[in-house]
Amino acid sequence: MAPRALFLVNYDWFFLSHRLALGVALREAGFDVAVAALDTGAGRAIEQAGLRFIPMPFVPGGRDPRHELRTLAAIVDLYRREKPDLVHQVTIKPVLYGSLAARALRLPAVVNAISGLGYVFIERPGDGLSHRALRAGIKATYRLALASARVRTIFQNPDDRAVFEQAGLVQRDRTVLVRGSGVDLARFPATPLPSTDPLVVLPARMLWDKGVGEFVAAAAIVRAKHPRARFALVGGADRQNPAGIPEATLDDWNRQDLVAWWGHRKDMPDVLAQAHLVVLPSY
Repeated sequence: MAPRALFLVNYDWFFLSHRLALGVALREAGFDVAVAALDTGAGRAIEQAGLRFIPMPFVPGGRDPRHELRTLAAIVDLYRREKPDLVHQVTIKPVLYGSLAARALRLPAVVNAISGLGYVFIERPGDGLSHRALRAGIKATYRLALASARVRTIFQNPDDRAVFEQAGLVQRDRTVLVRGSGVDLARFPATPLPSTDPLVVLPARMLWDKGVGEFVAAAAIVRAKHPRARFALVGGADRQNPAGIPEATLDDWNRQDLVAWWGHRKDMPDVLAQAHLVVLPSY
């Protein structure tokens, strides 16, 4: 019987864009691979890659305790049914809820990928009591979820790992530092710089903590001296995220001809080939 690997991710499209190659590699290594995520319409593409897809009831940004408990119960039920030999969990809710479920069921191996700290860890002037309480609660849950000797936690930069270590959320010997999710060089080959006017691109979800506001401010400074320079925001709006930038604001920047908002794009290799500079000013 083939060993079983299960990915637990917030969105199906996130797995498709960030973890598909890893899932396919596990399948080619002989694993029975399943992906559990919120179904936004990308599940079919996951199945076409030879992986099983299981819809999950995640609510992005949801804080209703009743629904969150139902989500946790659904994960426990999923893990009990699937009996995975390896669980790979990505993003905050899958990591927190999945680790608690795996601990309760004593699953043999859990890998957590911290793809970023998110808005909860960013301290801002004027944070209300509810936000501070949420931050404290999430830290306490991380501390419990990551404590098992069967859990390994992957970080993509040393700063995030340091935040977790200094807060006592994880032990250093149970962490792994990698250089990111990786790039498929067959899809994103090196290309010569285009001969057009300079184009600066920020590819990300349209969130304030992705540094979008700073990017727009920088565009205004640069374009005042170099009016031929062009700046483009490439990514969709995220209405569920508390740090999401309103579409009205994005449209207003577009109308001012300060920066262009290109929205979500599926042809990112072509987009990046047009760029002279790619900027990632995340907090």
